[in-house]
Amino acid sequence: MECTYCEAELEKEDEYGFFCAHQSGEKMGDILRCPNHEGFETETEAREYDTEFPKDQDWKEICCDSACHHVSGSFYTDEFGKLLEGYPC
Repeated sequence: MECTYCEAELEKEDEYGFFCAHQSGEKMGDILRCPNHEGFETETEAREYDTEFPKDQDWKEICCDSACHHVSGSFYTDEFGKLLEGYPC
């Protein structure tokens, strides 16, 4: 799945569901994170993402908008596989 902001391939971090001993053990979905939530690996990637960032400023300050608007780049899927922004509660 891709980040809805920078289109990078999301990285799977974990799963969530009913895993406690007294629960069913059913998996509800996956927890994913954008690899660019703390910044891009290259200047080219950063400048392609944010074309309006001043050229005289440090490109390492450019981060995917998922970091600013949604729980540090977190996404998750629901039980139907739909990608949602944030972290499952």
